[in-house]
Amino acid sequence: MMGTSPKARAALTLTVALFSLALGACGGAGKATVSTSSSSTATAATAAASSSTQAKPPDKTDVDHDGDGNADDYLYGSAASPSDRRAVTAIVTRFYAAAAAGDGQTGCALTYSLYVEEIPELYGTASGPPGLRGKTCAEVLTKLFKQTPKQLSEEYASLKVLAVRVHELRALVVLDFKKVGEREILVHREHHAWKVYGLLDTKLG
Repeated sequence: MMGTSPKARAALTLTVALFSLALGACGGAGKATVSTSSSSTATAATAAASSSTQAKPPDKTDVDHDGDGNADDYLYGSAASPSDRRAVTAIVTRFYAAAAAGDGQTGCALTYSLYVEEIPELYGTASGPPGLRGKTCAEVLTKLFKQTPKQLSEEYASLKVLAVRVHELRALVVLDFKKVGEREILVHREHHAWKVYGLLDTKLG
């Protein structure tokens, strides 16, 4: 599929997976837990040493608190110019307004054209999520937006752009929402204008 970077593919796949999980959670399913067990052959000395080990303090310089020492997100590319930041903020805000309104047609008009062509191929066919079936970008995005209208309305109302980091024709936008916290979304420059390059936001990388 032309025009999609590995990071974008991973982010978009994760977006759909998150929406699928959210839909499943509506039925009241609880969070899955992972249990661990200690070896029955551990010695008392090892247990004592383990209990005395102190947790490593958090790195206060890691601005997105994901433990990677700012290896991505806030250090992606370079800071956008004031004009690019204003343009990116405007397009992302308009995209979330369309999402909150369940308007897939406007959402597609604000999306990078090569990705518009790929959306129905990636998500609208039988191999994609059942809830997103459609022959056009507008059909797929409208179905996606209407899956969680209340959440998208709340996100749009509290949307803040924290950072815009540009690398060549692409930019990573760090967003903040009142309820879900910091997230990210990609945008792509096309004919001197910025366009959204993702279905919706994903967690920070």
